[in-house]
Amino acid sequence: MEMKKMVLSVGLMMILFTPVFISGQSYDSYEDDLFMDSFEQEAEQEKDLFIDDYEPEFKEEEFEEEMPVSDVPVQVQESDAVPEAVTPGKETEPDSAWWCVGSCDMSRKKNPDDRLYLYRWNEGNAGIWMGGLVQTRYTSINDDSNMPDGSTVDTFALQRARLSFNGKLAKWAGFKLELNLWDAVTHEVSPEEAYADFPLIEYFGLKAGLIKAPVMYQRAMSGGNHLFADEAMVISQKTTQIKGFNAKKSLRAFPSKDLGFMVYGDLFPWVHLDAMKNWPKGILRYYFAFQNGYDMKKGTGRGDAASYTLRIETNPFGYRSYNESSWKIDDPYLMFSFNWGKSVDLEIQDDEQQKDAYMLGVDGIFAWQGIAVSGGWFIFKSVYPTSFERKKIDAGESFDSSWQSDGFYVQAAAFVPLAFWKIDLRRHLELKFRFEEFDPFGFISSSLYTESMIEEFHPIGINTPQDRKTRVSTFGANVYFDLAGWKNRIKLSFDYSIRDEIQPFRDINDLDDTGRGRLKNVQIRNDMWILQLQLAL
Repeated sequence: MEMKKMVLSVGLMMILFTPVFISGQSYDSYEDDLFMDSFEQEAEQEKDLFIDDYEPEFKEEEFEEEMPVSDVPVQVQESDAVPEAVTPGKETEPDSAWWCVGSCDMSRKKNPDDRLYLYRWNEGNAGIWMGGLVQTRYTSINDDSNMPDGSTVDTFALQRARLSFNGKLAKWAGFKLELNLWDAVTHEVSPEEAYADFPLIEYFGLKAGLIKAPVMYQRAMSGGNHLFADEAMVISQKTTQIKGFNAKKSLRAFPSKDLGFMVYGDLFPWVHLDAMKNWPKGILRYYFAFQNGYDMKKGTGRGDAASYTLRIETNPFGYRSYNESSWKIDDPYLMFSFNWGKSVDLEIQDDEQQKDAYMLGVDGIFAWQGIAVSGGWFIFKSVYPTSFERKKIDAGESFDSSWQSDGFYVQAAAFVPLAFWKIDLRRHLELKFRFEEFDPFGFISSSLYTESMIEEFHPIGINTPQDRKTRVSTFGANVYFDLAGWKNRIKLSFDYSIRDEIQPFRDINDLDDTGRGRLKNVQIRNDMWILQLQLAL
């Protein structure tokens, strides 16, 4: 029966994608979501990355190398043409496999242009291009005896549909406009990102408009570059949402996208020194953003809820666009970062005392020879000052509890190092695994509580899995396909998750001598699988 469901889901997904538009680069936003840039940092024509636009390089000659003249006949003037432009399909890329069977000539045609340009000028050094991404999926959740009646367990969904327009208007100026073509709540077209970008010098750039908060690379990267169909639970609360349930508390104090500005740049190396001109770029980078703290899409927030976020990132082998797969097999990649943020809790409106919100996290990734290992730890806190809590407790007055949400994830991926005839699995078949834990609602040891407030942290009833500490192990595989000379633009991913609630709940139908529900640890919805098809050009 399960096999029939899988076959049916794959068939319907392929039908869904038949009329899909052909767009440019893989530009997506973190949905519940970064700070994608209006043009990508990578300069090599031979790169295999789904581009996650981030901070641009500042050298004009490098941009000239990464922007070969397009053969797309859209509004191109004669002055834009370069006589020796390479036409798509002419160029081939040599490849090799670690171990192969049959005729293993891995050479394949490649498209020399990574973008669908609408218009270019200044001999190809400036231009406007279009991008997009579509994801559709089928999800099946185990319908065990503990599930509440009326819950939907098997669903088709349009996960993401994005259309973006990006531009480099000058060496020091660019822009991005990204639209969400499908909003699962409003079913309307809405802006995801809209900003102007000014990469002035290596050490300082400015971005202003509707931007992503620069915290945690898995939040920040393009949705098309995620290893799994969904982010880790601690990164996105939406991952923990199961049809019909909502967490007791949310992280709305730090909207993933908000109006504001961000400054960024390289702290090291100092490229103005001759001795460091050939050093890798972005060995030490910074990002600092000041934003409203008002979620435009959800209409939550208030005027005094400004948020501050900071990310310090080290890249010993040089900066790369964020991608959780290891495409550049021959080059090692290592990244580690520290993340911090401060805002106010948007769920509490207290005229007497403002309730502060903080975030803290670390994350990193190492990739080489087709193997990638990554992970992160993240904590969110909503806290009152201890002096205020003591005052309220002594006066016998009620107040909202201080609380925290925290967790971690570790994941690994490996491309199969085999080739069969002309199929190099090392670039097309990827196996993956993730282990994660997440506690959405817990007390803070440094805060003050009454006995009844401590009791609040025990989930009530089996139907509140999002308030219980949870552990999930996920196994899966990704299959990548080339499209029109662009590498791996179609992605089919399969994720199978085994979930355990590792925190007990109080059963209100079985009371103890104190009148409280007895603590029990019954599981609910303990396994599910997702089959997702993605087109990202």
